[in-house]
Amino acid sequence: MELENKVKSKMVYGENIAQTFQFIQSGSADLGFVALSYVKQTNHQYWKVPENIYTTKTTNGDLKEV
Repeated sequence: MELENKVKSKMVYGENIAQTFQFIQSGSADLGFVALSYVKQTNHQYWKVPENIYTTKTTNGDLKEV
């Protein structure tokens, strides 16, 4: 929570992964959380979130990362 309070004024949210990725690509955002498949198509550096700090949920039969 302390980190969130420090960066809250700088946070922006895309309407979807594609828009969020566009913010990163254009330099409008210094970093962002997007699908790994988007990042792998570029030469951007990335950090993969360790699987032990998030859970996978199933919604309508589709796997969702949360």
